[in-house]
Order: sequence, then structure tokens, then C-alpha cells
Amino acid sequence: MAITKIQSESLNLADDFAFTGTITGAGGNMTPAFSVYLSGNQSITDSVTTKIQFNTETLDTDNAFDTSNYEFTVPAGKGGKYFVHMHGYYYGSGNARMFAIVFDLRHTPSGGSATNYTGMKYYEQDGVIELARSGGFSGIINLNAGDKLSVNTSHSSNGDPANLNQSGTHFCGYKIIE
Repeated sequence: MAITKIQSESLNLADDFAFTGTITGAGGNMTPAFSVYLSGNQSITDSVTTKIQFNTETLDTDNAFDTSNYEFTVPAGKGGKYFVHMHGYYYGSGNARMFAIVFDLRHTPSGGSATNYTGMKYYEQDGVIELARSGGFSGIINLNAGDKLSVNTSHSSNGDPANLNQSGTHFCGYKIIE
């Protein structure tokens, strides 16, 4: 059926249509996009804020994630709203027992001062001390070209270090079509 003029009262939106030619203005490209994880377990010293060492890429469409500095930098001309997600999995090392863990998204604007957004905090409840704990955060953040994102973490235990598990700790994000 060739459509020469669409009238809302005669177009059934539940029908399937096969279009020929070029359709413009539909969809979009949700890039830059990145997905990174740890290449091995990372030891985190008790009560010390530490940058998570995301050093292995699954996806990096614009080569915007630096695996030596563990941060994503918004490429030129790619500012806008970004969806970001992070998940981490801690487990005790030696005799470590987690009383509290924190994951922070660190946003460093181009030419500005860094801001930490606390994405997740977990504290011991009812005297239960955990040998392992996982958590994370997801959200939307407005970014400009040159802005940087990284993730920091800290934990409180009985003085022993704890580990971030390689297979349970990852960070990803992508630009949202506006």
C-alpha cells in the first residue's frame, strides 16, 4: 500500500509498514558508550578512599575511557545527558569483616573542581558483620566536553584490607538521545 498522504483517522498505528527510501529524524546514536571492569581483584585498604582501577574495556566506542587513569573523559562535541551505572562486589581478605562500604561517582568538570556523588552506602545493621557485600548505583548526569568520571570506594572493617572482586565489579555509561 503506497501512502501518499497520511491522515490520522485512516492510519492504524498497530499495522506493520515496509518503508522504502530514507527515513530521517528517527532513532539516534547513543554514543559515546563505555563498559569497563577490573582485570583482577583489587585490594582496598581499610578506611582509605581509593579510586577503583577499571583497567579492562568491554566497550569504548570513542576511545574515551583511559584504562591507565581509570576514568572516562567526554569527547569534544559530545556533551549532554549520560546514563551511568556501577556495581561493586567486596569480600573480606584474611580476617576482614565489612562494617561499612561506600561507592562514589567522582565528576571532575573540565577546568573545575571535582565533586563526589555518593552512589551507595552500606552500614552494618543489628550487629550483623558481613564477610562480603555488593552494591552499586545508576543515574543520569549532565556532562560537558572534557568532563571526567571515575569511581572511588572506601570500606570500614576490623582493620584488615578487603578486596573488590574482579568478576563482580564494573562501570559503564552512554550518552542519552535527547
